Amino acid sequence: MDVSPQRPDRPGTGGPLACPACGGSARPAGLTLSSGDGVVAELGRCRSCKTQYWWRVAPGTDRSSDYWEDYKFELYEDAAVLRSYHERYARMLSLLAGLGITPATLLDVGGGIGNFAAWATEQGISALMSDVDPTAVDAARRRGVRAYTPDELGTAVPGEGVDLVTLWDVIEHTADPAALIGQSLPALRAGGVVFIETPDAAFPARRMLLLLRSLTGGRVDRTGGMYYWEHKVYFSARGLRTLLGRLGLRVLTVERWTSPRAKIVKLFGRGGPQGAFALNRAMARAYPVAQAGLERLRLGNKLIVVARRQP
Repeated sequence: MDVSPQRPDRPGTGGPLACPACGGSARPAGLTLSSGDGVVAELGRCRSCKTQYWWRVAPGTDRSSDYWEDYKFELYEDAAVLRSYHERYARMLSLLAGLGITPATLLDVGGGIGNFAAWATEQGISALMSDVDPTAVDAARRRGVRAYTPDELGTAVPGEGVDLVTLWDVIEHTADPAALIGQSLPALRAGGVVFIETPDAAFPARRMLLLLRSLTGGRVDRTGGMYYWEHKVYFSARGLRTLLGRLGLRVLTVERWTSPRAKIVKLFGRGGPQGAFALNRAMARAYPVAQAGLERLRLGNKLIVVARRQP
């Protein structure tokens, strides 16, 4: 379904949905998605935890979305992007080591074409992954990764469970993130940890772009790089803490990282999938400098959360 940001317009949308993080109520955030048939969804901001999500969804709207579009296979196979993610994976292991955690086994949920599982295996970790997209799973298997669809995972998980479950940019893709995380927990041993990366609702650029759109009456709208149908939920740190607590997980640390530089340049630069707008190309050029400043100020666009399953 082709959806694009439009001026706020509620007619035809369904009733409000409860916050997927804390169960609270929301208020309009000033953005709707529309297709040729009219309004599809309206963005809301939870009054309690400030998580953002598609709050009103038109009756009958298919809430699923495909992630593995053709260009993403090329994106995540790109050598520069892959190197930047290897640095990110090493940063994750360093973060875990600082918490006294050295995983020997892991399950990567939503592992795509197997980049993380392959890298972890090279580090001596017994890694397996799952993904709902059979094409991505097949691509991972061709690289020698122990990859499965969720229905196939079954006995591949050690009987005692794994030390670590990772969800790299996965939970925002479902309207029911509690169910997704909950379905992953049986694979995690008691006392094991969950690592989550997901977009941060509090990232300042989100507020700026929504404000720009509001002040110009929708005439200047660059929210499409921040809000789109693939992402159903944009968590706040408070909201994610609340959700994980409901699932019996104790948060050990919360950090904010920036997106990998090579990925942003390839996505938003000239010739990239998001490079049609001059503002996006300017962002790609400025990002290497901006990234360093954002990291120093701890204003990254990604929430990084590590949580432990209670024994």
